[in-house]
Amino acid sequence: MNNLWEEKIDEATENLENNLEKDLYKKLCEFVNEENAIKIAQQKRKQCIENGLSVPSKMIPCTMVDELIKEIRQKSQE
Repeated sequence: MNNLWEEKIDEATENLENNLEKDLYKKLCEFVNEENAIKIAQQKRKQCIENGLSVPSKMIPCTMVDELIKEIRQKSQE
């Protein structure tokens, strides 16, 4: 799954030339199911917390994709 994510990011960013974060976010949204990525990240983090892990760096394979997307959404609306 990580390879697919990397491929999609590579596809999305391949043709971008010094665009603003807003443009990058819009381009990524064309290739990635954003809501699904958020749900998966939240589920993984919840599982890690239930297993006693509270530090994100220890939460392998937990991701912080949902937090990243939230931050990108905020910046793209500014």
